[in-house]
Amino acid sequence: MGGVLRVRPDDEDFIWTELWKSIGRWGVRQVGMISVELSQITVTSRSEPSLSLAVLTAPTIELPLSSDPPSALEWLTPVSIPIKIHPTNRTNDLVHFANESWMSGVIQISTTIPSINVKGGKIHEHTWRGNFATERSDVSIAIHTKIPQLPGLPDPGNNTPFPPFSQLVTLKMFHIFSDLDWLRVNASATFLTPTPASMKLKVPSLPFVISLPRYPNDTVANNTAPVVRVETVPLTLTHPNTTVHIHGHVTALTRDSFPSLSNFVTSYLDGESPRISLSTPLLPDITVDAIFPAPDPRPQVLQNVTIKDMKVRPLTSGMMLASGTVFANIVLPNGMDMSLQVNAVYPQLLVYDGPVPDDEPGRTEDLEGGEDDELPDPMPLPDPLPANAFAYIRPGQWLESISVPLGHEGGEGSVFAISAKIVDIPLEVLPGRQREFSNFVGKVIFGGGSGALAGISGIAAVQMRVVGLGNDEVQLTGLPFCGDIRVGKKAMLSIESV
Repeated sequence: MGGVLRVRPDDEDFIWTELWKSIGRWGVRQVGMISVELSQITVTSRSEPSLSLAVLTAPTIELPLSSDPPSALEWLTPVSIPIKIHPTNRTNDLVHFANESWMSGVIQISTTIPSINVKGGKIHEHTWRGNFATERSDVSIAIHTKIPQLPGLPDPGNNTPFPPFSQLVTLKMFHIFSDLDWLRVNASATFLTPTPASMKLKVPSLPFVISLPRYPNDTVANNTAPVVRVETVPLTLTHPNTTVHIHGHVTALTRDSFPSLSNFVTSYLDGESPRISLSTPLLPDITVDAIFPAPDPRPQVLQNVTIKDMKVRPLTSGMMLASGTVFANIVLPNGMDMSLQVNAVYPQLLVYDGPVPDDEPGRTEDLEGGEDDELPDPMPLPDPLPANAFAYIRPGQWLESISVPLGHEGGEGSVFAISAKIVDIPLEVLPGRQREFSNFVGKVIFGGGSGALAGISGIAAVQMRVVGLGNDEVQLTGLPFCGDIRVGKKAMLSIESV
């Protein structure tokens, strides 16, 4: 202030000048403090002045005065000023400005302050000091800031496009669990924070909606189904990364939303990172496409698959029918602790003479399940057929199943034991594998009381009800499995003549 009012002492001052300055310094000390009131600050793009970006509001602030401060900066006192930022509701303009700034490598904005009122004394003080007042109008400040290099991102400028959202955010943890009538979601993620290390920005709780494509390969941006509503925990932005915690729940889904959820979960369990869309009611015109990272390695959802008490009987037409009980465990990936009720399964499998070869762990193609009770598409057969595969089983209908929760396993999510009866399901001998089938039958009949070992591998679909999602069923398809069964002599007595 001493420099502004020209009352700082100078070695070259004459005696009368120094006397006048000393009176001025005395006056500054008597006032002691000033109050500064700012009108709303408008932020626009310098390259496109018509592009309004935000309006900032700041409270009236108090600034202490010093008439003759030392040249060093240690005497300065930090001042904290809360500023409210109101971005324009033309969110496409914000996206355009951000992309253009990144490609040019600099942020160029203009700030306009219609009026600045300065008066002596504190904010609510009514004394003689308030008689010292002044006003400035239409104050403009141009800001030209180079965008710094950010770890993990390409250098800004040189017409380099802004990186996709998936490169900015890293999912650290998620937890989905059933809670009475809701399916709850908790998660945490880190994202790059392009703010100076000295700047601390507080962000309030923000609502978000996560939507899924209605069809797996649909490229129409708006053809999505909202499935999850979440909000962030209030946080302070930190440099260079900030961790955000999220909590929410799966919404009350409409009937046409369940296929979207089924496709999402199927892709995730198949080791593919499904596409999601993020939006917020605060910026209704902006939708951000992202991917939900799939687990690596791919989870083995169906485990310990076997068929017990298997029996095979021939028909006069030459067809053979198989019966028995399918047993398996459904092991959800880590973070998925939903309560499930598996109501039906649909296995499609190859039968091998002996264990399944290591290079044939089961087919992994995605099968598109139909609506209601429509059967999944037939499983594609390997070409060429494995050397020791001799039969193919595909039921003609969904198999009713029973599921029992088994708790958790180390590093996994919820585990469920399922069982399903198979009754007179066609057992088809593979083309050109009649001899292999006969050899297997011979092992069963003449191999002693222990029977013969048969390997099984294939894919399965399941229909299940998830606690917290209502009464509609989620259908998962293309789940690979691999197991073995022990076929005893009693299972083959009726076809000894083969």
